[in-house]
Amino acid sequence: MRVRDTHGFYWAANSDTRTAADTGLMRNAAGVVEINTGTSNTYRDLITRTINTTNIVATNITANTFALNKTITAPATTGNQTINKAAGRVNIAAAGTTVVVTCSLVTANSIIIAVAATADATARVTNVVPAAGSFTINTVATTAETAFNFLIVN
Repeated sequence: MRVRDTHGFYWAANSDTRTAADTGLMRNAAGVVEINTGTSNTYRDLITRTINTTNIVATNITANTFALNKTITAPATTGNQTINKAAGRVNIAAAGTTVVVTCSLVTANSIIIAVAATADATARVTNVVPAAGSFTINTVATTAETAFNFLIVN
């Protein structure tokens, strides 16, 4: 079976073919298939019983690799950020001790791992406090602007 590049497979809440689709399986690009709401680039979830972890990647499935979507905040951009991804980097200005990351993936029970990502004589994470929709990275005062990487686990 061959499906044109602008078409896909669609499901709706009932058997009436005139009902708008609420789930679709479509070609996104060469070698890329997406699960969506019936509209391209409106991604939805895939629920499975088990996943073969030999070949798993969160956003790109390749052999023995696990990769997450991330946002890397540019150097010289310091302070609170909104990053709605499971991983990323934020920067704290010189002498700073805290940064708040707003993220829709975070709950009060999320586990967030944060580490200093640039060399700084004093920088170290003291704790990371999750809340619904955000988390705060607390540090010892940095000597210079310092980047901190984070990973969210739910």
